[in-house]
Amino acid sequence: MLGRVRRITRVDVGLAISFVGIAYLAWMMVMAGVRHLINNLIEAESQFAIGGFLGAFATSTWLFHLGGLLWLIVGLILIIGASRQRWSISAPLVCAICQVILATILSVWAGNCAEAYAIALAKGTAELTADVQERLTWVGLYIFFGIALVLWGAVLLWLLGERARLRHGPKPRDGLRTNIPA
Repeated sequence: MLGRVRRITRVDVGLAISFVGIAYLAWMMVMAGVRHLINNLIEAESQFAIGGFLGAFATSTWLFHLGGLLWLIVGLILIIGASRQRWSISAPLVCAICQVILATILSVWAGNCAEAYAIALAKGTAELTADVQERLTWVGLYIFFGIALVLWGAVLLWLLGERARLRHGPKPRDGLRTNIPA
């Protein structure tokens, strides 16, 4: 297979767009899990401020959501380029795999931070601050997920429209006379 030029089929593009969508779904599930974890920690002991990764997530959740959305957009652009036979189909697949790997790392990191914070609370060694954090709202998650769903669906419909428009093969007019004016 090495050195041979292979055309990217519609099955390849379909698998790539589904993998990119599933990778973004995994990203959003991790973001929702971290948000839920932070809300539970804040509810359990609201007089302590959460630090480290969970604190960074709590103060800038929109950056994490924007990063996931931009990653989805890059994957969709790579799919469009691959469907036009310009780029390799491997690029959007690697993009999706990397997004899932990073989401998994963030999930494990958040779990370890929450465990360390809960242990510090149980021992009474968590640092007391005057800053009390409010529970995180879910509005941003819903907005970014809605935008991503619309973008993913629009690219899917656009690719289906391109396939219908550029469909190769015999046309109904091919069996008719050859001198029909266009």
